Amino acid sequence: MSGTRKKKILLVEDTTVELANNGQELKEAGFEVISAGTTSKANASVDKHNGQFDCVIVDLNMNNRHIDDKDLAKLTHGGSLTGWIWLFFEARERINAREIIIYSEFITELEDYLLSATTDEKIYFKQVKSIPKTRAVNNSLYLVQEVEKLIGKGKK
Repeated sequence: MSGTRKKKILLVEDTTVELANNGQELKEAGFEVISAGTTSKANASVDKHNGQFDCVIVDLNMNNRHIDDKDLAKLTHGGSLTGWIWLFFEARERINAREIIIYSEFITELEDYLLSATTDEKIYFKQVKSIPKTRAVNNSLYLVQEVEKLIGKGKK
């Protein structure tokens, strides 16, 4: 099939095992996966690919880079940048993706924040799909199924 390309996913997850497992399952499903274990690496991937992805999947709680901005630090756990803060404050203007997914066991943390969020934040996160991590034996397969529902199979 000439002229087809794999659908491209940016996977941002700071837990090494989950990054590897989810990335492998998505690759086996036919997706091109760009993995980033830190928000700094995610920024570099966004730049390298000009923000062009079919889907971006971000872990909600990513405690891997300290924020100097005092206002943003108030939103975080001990001043560490989390996935949703990275999405809204650093990446949203630079990412062009058909779907953005927050994949986490702690989705209520974001929902609680949004109760008192700005209108811009509420509008943005209303468009972001939240997928709870399941306690199933293989939550990677669950993630692949949910991604396929949103953007279709790996190859266009």
